[in-house]
Amino acid sequence: MFCQEMLFSPHLILRRAVMACLRQLVQREAAEVSDHALSLASASSTDRPTPLATPAAGNVAAAAPRRVGITETGLEGALFGLLDRDTDRQLCSNVQDTLVSLLQALAANNLSRWLVLIKDVLQASSGIYLSFLCLCFSYSVTNRGY
Repeated sequence: MFCQEMLFSPHLILRRAVMACLRQLVQREAAEVSDHALSLASASSTDRPTPLATPAAGNVAAAAPRRVGITETGLEGALFGLLDRDTDRQLCSNVQDTLVSLLQALAANNLSRWLVLIKDVLQASSGIYLSFLCLCFSYSVTNRGY
């Protein structure tokens, strides 16, 4: 539970340390770490407040009062969410390495769960991408006088 809370700490150094530790744990025991995270999510799902909006400029520190954690999407979903919120290169690199390790170790045994998770990530990112494209198109049409 402590690592889960520190993964979303407002302090970058704590997030980096927890992520580096988690990366090493996942490289050795991916299934156990993932299962433990899911059990924590189901045990604490009733006492978790709903998250606030994503902080500006990828700074998790702006969201200090909220308590975010691992949900039914498991550790993998939380890590994808962390990639959306944080811009620190070292932290994001560790998150990516951890996700790759989890994928390599767990995807063969639970492919449907990974496909659903990837589908959700793509749907969320495609909405953002489409909004960005519409904004760019609107800007170019406005500036060209069409």
